[in-house]
Amino acid sequence: MAPLRRLLAASGVGAAVLVTASCGVLPPLPPAVLPPTAIPSVESTLAFDGPDTIDGFTAQQHVAVRLRVTDCGGWSNGSGFIIDESRIITNKHVVEGATHIEVTTYDGRDYVAIDSLVAPVADLAIVTVDAQFADVAELSDRSLTVGDPVTIVGYPEGQRLTVEDGYFVRTEVDSVLDTGEHVDAIRAHTLPGNSGSAVFDEDGKVIGIVYASDTEQWTGAWNVRWLKELLDDPSLWQANPAPC
Repeated sequence: MAPLRRLLAASGVGAAVLVTASCGVLPPLPPAVLPPTAIPSVESTLAFDGPDTIDGFTAQQHVAVRLRVTDCGGWSNGSGFIIDESRIITNKHVVEGATHIEVTTYDGRDYVAIDSLVAPVADLAIVTVDAQFADVAELSDRSLTVGDPVTIVGYPEGQRLTVEDGYFVRTEVDSVLDTGEHVDAIRAHTLPGNSGSAVFDEDGKVIGIVYASDTEQWTGAWNVRWLKELLDDPSLWQANPAPC
């Protein structure tokens, strides 16, 4: 009959070995103190040029959201980004006249908007949800010069989260909405659904908000200074009623 052995471990003392056998010699006892098991660990990082080491997403992807909007005529989708623990920035044309707004985060959490406001001039809007977001976007204080690299994070055509690299071309007069105001022209490929996407500078901070694009890699963005003015003076935001 083969020997039957059972190892009993006791905290802080050597393990005892019991042997039931028809014959044979007891094996030697193990060392009195066993070395601890090493557990690999990593530290979270918010470096823009590398992934978040906890879940594989960058800080800029953490703050990107997708919007699904219902209005009196149907539904549409857009992008946005988290600006504080419960509010999201997007375009006015994405949510204007909305009867229902749903927000989805990069990790699949869904929220329903409890309020939305729109800007009087710039194509910007702010959406409030009942949430406690831990990751929020940082706003840039820098000015872009020709050729400066930028990165756009959003949900083109309402599909998967996408990161698009580009560069700043110039400042030009808004010819899409005919506001007469200056907007940033960026060389980058964006699609419907990217409206409201954050434009990040090379430091990983928001430098603009996408609002328009064409088929030849022109993307228009409202500079972050417009958003800063609205956040500094909340009275500038306007109500966003549904006409139906």
